[in-house]
Amino acid sequence: MKLLVVGNAHLVKDNQGRYYSASVYNYHFFQRYLAVFDSVRFVGKTQHVDTADGTRYARVDGPGVEIFEIPWYQGMKAMVKAAPSLIRRFRCVDDGCDCSIFRIAQVESFVAYLVRRNRKAPYAVEVVNDPATFINMPAWMRSFSVRMVKKMCLKANGASYVTRDYLQSKYPCRHSLGDKDAFESSYSSVDLDPNDIGISKVWDATGTLSMVHVANALNDDSKGLSTFLRAAALVRQRGFSVKAISIGDGTMSDDYKAMSKSLGLDDCVEFLGRLSGKEQMFNALRSCDILVIPTRMEGLPRTIIESMAMGLPCLSTPVAGIPELLDKDYMFDPDDANGFANKICELIENPQELAAMSKSNIETARRYTSDILDERRKVFYSELRACAEGKGL
Repeated sequence: MKLLVVGNAHLVKDNQGRYYSASVYNYHFFQRYLAVFDSVRFVGKTQHVDTADGTRYARVDGPGVEIFEIPWYQGMKAMVKAAPSLIRRFRCVDDGCDCSIFRIAQVESFVAYLVRRNRKAPYAVEVVNDPATFINMPAWMRSFSVRMVKKMCLKANGASYVTRDYLQSKYPCRHSLGDKDAFESSYSSVDLDPNDIGISKVWDATGTLSMVHVANALNDDSKGLSTFLRAAALVRQRGFSVKAISIGDGTMSDDYKAMSKSLGLDDCVEFLGRLSGKEQMFNALRSCDILVIPTRMEGLPRTIIESMAMGLPCLSTPVAGIPELLDKDYMFDPDDANGFANKICELIENPQELAAMSKSNIETARRYTSDILDERRKVFYSELRACAEGKGL
């Protein structure tokens, strides 16, 4: 039984034919699907290189995982230019597959859904973000994405969401509308082992507060790194000792470094670049005091859940499913650098509140450990397999 999985992945292929990714899509990620299906075909934009930097990339392919290459591109203009070749390639994307999972809202999933050959094969959707929050996307494309997500949810055999309620209310599926033959679930994409959960932290008011921002790709300001840097500068101006740490890399990395210099943060900001693997990320988070992520577009951020698991207090924005994780006192407008700075200063002066946040966040993170989520995923994927075997819809 072969499953097609389509998302938004940038892969590199070395001269030995091995595939690597700098994102969540490593070989371990696909074990969640291989627990139910015999094999997985995964679609990825692929760039050919001589060698892949093992410190930046993790291996993607392996037993049971087949890579379906599509032309490499980055950005909207490049996507439009590559559209003819993409459509031709996608026309055979589901050949030999028994069913599909489309991770949405991703352009690649939309194209694969629209041009797939076997329209009788069952499919499910994993709704991992809200396209209505895609501020870096032209309005017409954002509107199209919202309509596509609604359509795909309503027609899918099954739908799973990373949120408990938010995405379900905006993009209802057949099951939620009363179709008993359809199925529904909710689980985050986070990979969090119960043993990963840390212990709560304690602080005093005399040390330097280490504030961290995480973004997989720094190709725009959708994760609010500019607000993070401005907030750090404001906290320093008010006489507090802080260290600002940025994790992530992309086309705007140099712009952010220049911005930090213009804000006078040279001696207290550190750009770590992209970290490879869960352990590197978790070790970096454990060394910090607080996560500050003024994000503008989300589903349910893995970064916040992972930081909670490390015992970090978290400040963010009331975007998409984030209010399911954070209290309203810890959320601010994505551009409100002053609001973030005020709260950081307040917390520095109230270490007992930081400790209470740390303890509460660890308990929240326990709801997202793999022993809980893996069982939900397995049930969901088993229902899709039953449909493909003719035992369901």
